[in-house]
Amino acid sequence: MGVDFGDGIYQHPTQIYEIIFLLALAILIQIRSRYQRQEGDLFKFSIIAYLGFRFLIDFLKPYFHVILGLSAIQIASALGLGYYVALNIKHLLTLKKIPQP
Repeated sequence: MGVDFGDGIYQHPTQIYEIIFLLALAILIQIRSRYQRQEGDLFKFSIIAYLGFRFLIDFLKPYFHVILGLSAIQIASALGLGYYVALNIKHLLTLKKIPQP
């Protein structure tokens, strides 16, 4: 399976994969928005999901890999993921437990 974008190299149609991912993410955000959450939780969820997607999808692209076999967008995605995952862990550790009725 591949698409020639004019450079003679057959590549994965990552644009289609991204459209499918974003539609699925929109559905997941709609479902998640029905549940109890704090302000900013849906944003963090969407950022973590998208950065994870970008990190993984770039393995299918024929780009120059700068450091450790990763492209520049993968490095940026990994840094962003690290930040948001650490932020969520910190948030979860500082939550006050609400007594159940």
